[in-house]
Amino acid sequence: MDAESSDQTRSDGKGGLREGARSGRQKPGIHDALRRLFETQTEGLVLFDVSGTFVQFNRALVEILGHTEEGLRDPTWLQAVVPLGGNGHPPSEEPPRTAPVERYTFRNREIEFTNGQGKRKVVSVNGGLLQERSSGNHLLFASFRDITASKETEEQLRLMVQRLAAYSTDLEKDLRVRNRQLEASRKDLEHQSHRTEKIRDRVQFLLSSIHDQKTDLERRLASNFSLTIRPILEQLKNLSISGPERVLLDVLEFNIINIASYFGLSINQQPGRLTPREMQICQMLRAGQDSRQIAGVLGVSRQTVVVHRKNIRRKFGLKGSKCRLVNYLNQAM
Repeated sequence: MDAESSDQTRSDGKGGLREGARSGRQKPGIHDALRRLFETQTEGLVLFDVSGTFVQFNRALVEILGHTEEGLRDPTWLQAVVPLGGNGHPPSEEPPRTAPVERYTFRNREIEFTNGQGKRKVVSVNGGLLQERSSGNHLLFASFRDITASKETEEQLRLMVQRLAAYSTDLEKDLRVRNRQLEASRKDLEHQSHRTEKIRDRVQFLLSSIHDQKTDLERRLASNFSLTIRPILEQLKNLSISGPERVLLDVLEFNIINIASYFGLSINQQPGRLTPREMQICQMLRAGQDSRQIAGVLGVSRQTVVVHRKNIRRKFGLKGSKCRLVNYLNQAM
């Protein structure tokens, strides 16, 4: 197709090309090649000159743009798509300062529009110089590829990424809240554990104190029995009594021992039972009497009282101890 015959090319009305009557040399091979190219391409193709007086397109472009062939022959729609004159306008009379190939080359220009059926379409347009002419009315071409589906998929992916990012942000916030709750629970658990340990220690201390008090009470009761009741029973048993009185004495001793055993006291196993004389000395010591005064009351020597006191200390387990006998008696009874 040369510079003098492009205006003789006509459409067959079906988006293809046909060759009309032309003057000059005939080149039917070019039109056949263009016709086959237009018919086999799934992308929309358009041929046009810079002045907009020639526009030729294939069926795929009609389907992509959703327009009528008559509407597509109006060159005004090309003004928004391809760089006519390099700036969207026909070239001026001034000679171009850049090569036509550079001025009219465009790649991957995305255009979004609503087609003739009211559907949203996004197309990628690529094009450039097909034939350079000395007159400046160069022959250009452009291909239109429908990328609506890929753009919708891209938008869906973008929205999914946004949702995932928002979900991830929410998860991070929830995780921080859960971590704070877990930390608070851990601290509360530590506090409760500490309180439980303190309560346990307190209970153990109370139980130990109760046990010590019980042991001390048993010791006091056993000591009081040894110091008071046991000597009297021994004196009564040494008397020459018989009959009902002797029976009552045995019953009394049995009941006393039985009552003591109910409280866990082993009276019969109390070590070192005191004699009646030792019992008298203990009572007088508690009353504030010293060894000389006790000897005078009992009509014995002071040394005899001292020996009794040593025996009493031995029976109470105080031998070798610095504890005073009178203090022990006051605490034990």
